[in-house]
Amino acid sequence: MRIRLLNSVYNTHSRHSASRGPSDAYWRSEMRTSLLLLLGLALALAPSVRAQAPTEDTGSASAPPEHKNSEIPVPREFFSLSGDRVYRVGDGVNPPRVTHDPSPGYTKAARKARLQGTVVLWLVVNRQGRPEQVRVQRSLDDGLDWNAVEAVKRWRFEPATKDGQPVAVMINVEINFKLD
Repeated sequence: MRIRLLNSVYNTHSRHSASRGPSDAYWRSEMRTSLLLLLGLALALAPSVRAQAPTEDTGSASAPPEHKNSEIPVPREFFSLSGDRVYRVGDGVNPPRVTHDPSPGYTKAARKARLQGTVVLWLVVNRQGRPEQVRVQRSLDDGLDWNAVEAVKRWRFEPATKDGQPVAVMINVEINFKLD
């Protein structure tokens, strides 16, 4: 939509002679039309927000309790690719421990550019201690990011525990790249 709108302004402008150019009134009119079109598009695409009218308490036991922020969706539980419920470390959930962590290598381009720094990865450690859903949280370089992700996918963990039972958890991992 935006490209079409910009092209229509360009095509209209090209109809005017090069020596005189369009007047200020013309550009104000074009700007007003463009803003009205964009406003209409924004209103058409925006979800309608409606305030809920307060309901009277009828005292029936079957009706769910009303919450002050009932329009805010409650997030669903998060599950790993292996189907395990994913927890956060804390509140009785002990963190996983790394048992095998091969180091990522430098790319030739990163070594030549003498890049150093940290890549932060987000991942889920499942109940078997295997990493899943590895994502780059903070990037350093495309090649180094890829190497970090591939290395962490080969890591093995002693799984996190909750009440003595292994559980899946989401964690962040920092991979430091430093030239010797």
